[in-house]
Amino acid sequence: MEYELEESNNWEPNIDDLRKKISDKTKAILICSPNNPTGIVYDRKKIKEIIDLAGEHNLPLLSDEIYDQITFEKEYVCPASLTNDVPIIGMNGFSKAHLATGWRMGYIYYHDPQNKLVELKDGIEKLARARLCANSIAQYAAIEAIKNPGPHTDEMVKKLRERRDYSYMRLRKIEGITCNNADGTFYLFPRIDFNEYTKWNNDKEFVIDLLKKTGICTVYGSGFGNYGKDHFRLTFLPDLDTLEHVYNLFEDFMKKSE
Repeated sequence: MEYELEESNNWEPNIDDLRKKISDKTKAILICSPNNPTGIVYDRKKIKEIIDLAGEHNLPLLSDEIYDQITFEKEYVCPASLTNDVPIIGMNGFSKAHLATGWRMGYIYYHDPQNKLVELKDGIEKLARARLCANSIAQYAAIEAIKNPGPHTDEMVKKLRERRDYSYMRLRKIEGITCNNADGTFYLFPRIDFNEYTKWNNDKEFVIDLLKKTGICTVYGSGFGNYGKDHFRLTFLPDLDTLEHVYNLFEDFMKKSE
């Protein structure tokens, strides 16, 4: 079950909403920070509140940290650094920060001070032995990337910050589009005012029409859950010249759709 990220509060988690949705069927609470699709980096206070809530209900925390090194002005906070009792299962990989999508390499860590995850760890190890087998060359390369990361991630983040600023500036100038700026990742999650643009009934129709008319590929927000309704996710990974071309096409598309 999804819990609300509040757009009016820079997409920070709604703790009251999360609390209401915990039931006897709840097995864990997920934190995805830096967040896909919104680009938000959760505030330290919010993360601590979620950890405390997990502790109240004796639940482990799942921490999706795949974008942990791709942050801009706001500092990333690792949930495991904020607790000595709540068990945390951290998930990360090499596809984002290390630009190694083709390696298909990821990893899990356990922050388990009170040994509450023994059975889970045993089950995951059995599954890995039976089903997962990354090639040995990629495994050794991944170890080297952790030990000697080099400057490539910092250089990438510097470029992404410039591309984010440009994308945010262009989006803000388009009538009927509103958007919170991203703290990290390489995504923005703009909202479409369908009172102004009545050509489409929903965000899925919008992104399909955008793709057909311009070749610009985005993801419809409702595909991420109910709270993504009326939004679309775009990436600012391309270089500035490409982004300029894309936003010129996008602006023209929106003007013709008014």
